[in-house]
Formats: sequence, structure tokens, C-alpha cells
Amino acid sequence: MADKHVNRENINTSLDGLNPTAEQSERMWQRLAAAMEEKNPSDSTGAEQKAEEKIVRIDKAAGRKKRKSAAYRAMQVAAAIAVMFVLAAATNSMTDGKVYAAIKEFLSFGQSRQDVAGNIADIEKRHTEIYAPEIYSCDGNMLVFGALRGLIVYDMQQGKVAATIDTQKIDCVYYNSDSKHTRVVKDGDNLIVFNMIGGEKAEGNYYVFDLSKVSGGELPVSETGSDAETAQKYVDAWKAQDGKYTDTFEFFCEDEIVGDMIRDEINSERKYSERSILFSDAEGKEFSCFIYVYDGLYRYGIYDYETESTETTVMNLEESISDETLESTEAQVPVTLPEFTYSGDNPAIAAIWEYRKEEALNSYGFEDQVVLPGYIIYKEVRTDEELLVFGNFYEYGYQQMGNVLESTSGGEMPACFHLKETPEGYEVISVDETGDGAMYDEGIRAFTEGYPEVYEMYVSGDPNACDAAQREFVSMYVKDNNLDIKYMKNYGWDPVPLFEE
Repeated sequence: MADKHVNRENINTSLDGLNPTAEQSERMWQRLAAAMEEKNPSDSTGAEQKAEEKIVRIDKAAGRKKRKSAAYRAMQVAAAIAVMFVLAAATNSMTDGKVYAAIKEFLSFGQSRQDVAGNIADIEKRHTEIYAPEIYSCDGNMLVFGALRGLIVYDMQQGKVAATIDTQKIDCVYYNSDSKHTRVVKDGDNLIVFNMIGGEKAEGNYYVFDLSKVSGGELPVSETGSDAETAQKYVDAWKAQDGKYTDTFEFFCEDEIVGDMIRDEINSERKYSERSILFSDAEGKEFSCFIYVYDGLYRYGIYDYETESTETTVMNLEESISDETLESTEAQVPVTLPEFTYSGDNPAIAAIWEYRKEEALNSYGFEDQVVLPGYIIYKEVRTDEELLVFGNFYEYGYQQMGNVLESTSGGEMPACFHLKETPEGYEVISVDETGDGAMYDEGIRAFTEGYPEVYEMYVSGDPNACDAAQREFVSMYVKDNNLDIKYMKNYGWDPVPLFEE
């Protein structure tokens, strides 16, 4: 677990170490200018294209190419953002800050709508998600896909959303997680959702949804239970279903059109499902289905093994959501999370957050997200003139995903803060920080000189301290603002319950 934690920290702070060349900067600036023009087109051509449903036939090429890893794609996006800001630094001062403002607006995550369909439709606003949602079932008539916020049942014949399933209501929130996983399997007309530990055992209840009762709105649970024999039957069905997937990049990367779609490593707004699912029709013909998202629209692609060709069809999720869903949803517009205010009993932390707040917001506070500290305090030392606070001062940006507060960005700052006491509490007067690379250890040694026991805390720190501090501040934030949030989550890790049941 400690190694995985270090990897996450390295990714979180990777932007600081990037050093693009002038040529890279120029290329990235050209891409940014083109992308921003697409975001704010001068005519209505883009809108007309979005409104038009397209069916594209392409031939299946025989070649294969090694798939780029998710980490590689994430780092490509990080590099693109870093290049934007490096080049912009040269011109920002001459434009009264307009360059930075434009870039931050362009890269703004924004808070997604909190209904299931709206949240999934808004995936392009969430640059933290590398792939389009996973496909859980496809038979040529119904397509079931989704992720952390819930599931969508899409009627492929009628071209509309047939139902939504809020898996957060049943505490099935373990998507792209670490040790516990939410599984979805189709059994006849039933869709079964359950949590699973490892690859062998279901945990807790299973929940059955009757797909024959879809009506365009939210589909309720039709049956639930925890019978071990029944649960094992669903585990076995999931294992059989899991064998029907193929890697989308491996399978389609050489296609003339689909290949161009999925090889675009820099454009984070273009997303495809990591895996394609195999299915057969009533006549036994075999097909493979994948999902692809760009220009604010979802598409599904169906590959025909017999003709070696693919059809891709537009799914406009928002236009096909029923009135019942719209009327029953409490949050149809993006939400704005309140700003964090420290309410704990340590006045030194209150002063440090007040000092750090603006920079933290600038670093991690993309529009409409909240930035929270995750400070680990190693020791406070009072001298005749000041208070020294040694610690690792983590800060994170978060977005809301239903009842989950998910980390979207973050970084660490090992430091020693020098504070002076005032009538109102404390005030930061200076900060000793460490450097990057070889300077990292040297910097910590320098500001812990005379405190060898504190240096050891930095070097051998508790691997669980970071998660504990993060949970402490997230819980404080949720409780203080009376938010309907039950979990916090870091990408690739299990959701963590904030409060004991």
C-alpha cells in the first residue's frame, strides 16, 4: 500500500518537474488555440453537426498496435497542461492576466450535474477520467453502461434512455477502485449489482433490477438478498461475462476512422471505453460494442465480425432523458460547492490555511470545485519569539459525484511554518520549504536542523497518515456544510466512508 501511495503523490506533483522545449511549447500553444476556437466557434456549424445523427461505416483493418497505458495518457494530459502554463508565463503579464484566465476557463472541470444521466453526460468536463464509462451489457437491443455515479440503460432500437439506476443508493460505489469492486451482470431480463472482494467472493447484498419494467425514469430495486448460493451464481455469471471483453485500443487502433479517434492521446475530452464487449444476436452472429465520447455526445460502435465493418451511432443522452427523470431529479444544474473554512481547535492550522488558501485555490481550485487541506502535523515547537510548525502540507481539489467527494488534483509540501502570536490567534511570518529532486532531502534536513526526531518523521512517515489527514479534513468540511456526501475517493482507490454507520 505504501508504494501505491508514493506513486499517487508522484503523479499529483508531476507537473512541477516538466520542462518543455520551445518547439513543444509552440506546438502546444497551437493546439490550445485550435481547441479554444472549437470551444467557442464563431458560427453554428458545430451545433448543426451535434444535432445530426451520423452512422459511419468503416472497414476493419487487420493490424494491431500496443495500447498506451492509462498512466501514459494521464501524463500526456498533464504535460499538455504544463506546456500551456509555461508558454503563457511569457505573455501573461502583457495581457493583464487574460492568458491565464482563458486557460483556466478552458481547463475548468466544473461541477457536474448530480443526476445519474446528467452526470454521465457531463464526462467531458471531468479531465480526471481517462476512459468513457464501462459497458456492462449489450445484446443489440439494450446497452447498459455507467460508472461511479450510476448506470444508464439505453434502448438501441428506440434511440433513447430506457432507465437509470442509482447505484449509490445501494452503496455500490466501488468503480475504478483498489480492493473492493462493484460488479454488474445481466441474467435474462434482470440486471444484478453487487460488491465483490478480490475475484472470488461477493460481499453484502446483491440487488436485482428488472429490465422488463423500464419506463424512462429511475429503475427501482425489484429484489435484494444475501443468500450465499445465489450470490455465488452471480459471481460465476460475472466471471463468464468478464471473458467476453476485448481491449478497445488493441482491437480498433488500426481502423481508418476509429483508430484516429482513440489514438488522440493529448485531447483529454475524447474518451473511449477501455474494453469492448462481445455479444451475439438471435441468429448467432457475433458483434463487439464500444462507447466513444466527444463534442459532448456519446456514440456506441458495433463491430460486425462477419462483414468486418463497424457502425457508430450517436446517443444524445440529454435529449432522450424522459420527463419522468427530469421531474424526479433534484439537481439538474451544476452544483457549486461551498468554500472550506477550518473549524478545528488548532489555531496554528487555521493560520496556515488562511496563509495558503489563495495559492492552493490557484493551484488546485478549478472552477466550482472545492480545495481542502490534508495537513499532517509532525511537531509544534514554541520558542521565545515564534511557534514552529513542522509537517507535510497536502492540499487537494475535489469534485462531487453524487454522495462521493472525489479528488481531482493535489500535491504535497513538506515545510516548517514560522508563526507569531497575535490577539486574534496566529499569523504566518515565514515558511521553510524543501526543493525538488536531490534538494528534497537536503531541504528537509536544513529546516529540521536541531530536531533530528522530526527529520525521521518526514523520512519514515506513517503510510496511513496521509489518508487519515485527508479523511479528517473532508469529514470536517462535509459536516460543517451539512452536505449529503458519504464517501471520499482518490482515483484508483476504494471510496472511504467518512462517518461510522
